[in-house]
Amino acid sequence: PPFVPVPKETQKKAMKALAEHAFAPDAFRVGTSLYPYLQRQRRGYDHWRYNDDPYLHDRVIGAQRMMLVHLLHPNTLRRLVDASEYGNTYALAEMMTDLTDAIFAADRAGSVNTYRQNLQQAYVEMLAEVASGKRGHREHAQSMAVYELDRVRKGLALTSGDTGTKAHRTALKLKIDRALSTEG
Repeated sequence: PPFVPVPKETQKKAMKALAEHAFAPDAFRVGTSLYPYLQRQRRGYDHWRYNDDPYLHDRVIGAQRMMLVHLLHPNTLRRLVDASEYGNTYALAEMMTDLTDAIFAADRAGSVNTYRQNLQQAYVEMLAEVASGKRGHREHAQSMAVYELDRVRKGLALTSGDTGTKAHRTALKLKIDRALSTEG
């Protein structure tokens, strides 16, 4: 049978679900009453090497990073471009714009929580990797990554938010500047 692209509406719904449940400011937030149950169990006497911290931020960014790795994988991005030749109407540019918006849009006017700071840092680092072409990303993907880095950079001009948010945005600007300066 011939290749048949997934309908654009289905792809947009999938991206919307990721935006709402994986990348939203309150994604992975559960009641704080559950946090104490995330600690390591102590069995026997071999726990002296580990502390009991549940490492909440590490768990969340680990899950989010896995999703980003899949979405920004060279094969995934190449498939989006190639599928446009046989009917796919959800273009690479639209997908990457939707992804950037899912990760940054909700935080433009205020403070960025620490979970989102981790997500935004990871996303910018991955976009820089895509832009560099070092992982086998094709020119279309590299161009879109440069475009999205530039778009994020322009959006960081806002000075609202708490001190932690301002520090975060300054660090992102520096990362983006470094990534884009190596592209030129």
